[in-house]
Amino acid sequence: MRRITLVFVILLLAVACGSSDVADEPSPEGGDDPVTAGQGEVTLSIVDFAFGAIDPVPAGSTVRVVNGDDATHTWTAADGTFDSGRIDAGGEFATTVDTPGEYAFMCSIHPSMTGTLVVTE
Repeated sequence: MRRITLVFVILLLAVACGSSDVADEPSPEGGDDPVTAGQGEVTLSIVDFAFGAIDPVPAGSTVRVVNGDDATHTWTAADGTFDSGRIDAGGEFATTVDTPGEYAFMCSIHPSMTGTLVVTE
């Protein structure tokens, strides 16, 4: 009987601790909102030998590239505007983009990895 009571108490605590509305509320810093007042930071993920999607960003924003793969990659603009150099597995690179335009990019190690960064005014 004591074991059943203990199991019941543990289950009750697990349910009570698991139900919280806090995760649904925005954080004071704006949460994952990539752009605040024309400038901010966005994250571009590399996963499974592919760049994730990236929405247009206003000039002055910081783009942080996070390598989620086990391989080394680069984030290199076709026109040479930016080049991260080697981003090792689990590594990051960040740069601020100031000039509006469309920038085709790729991984110089794996040229089939491509994307486009759109910087707005």
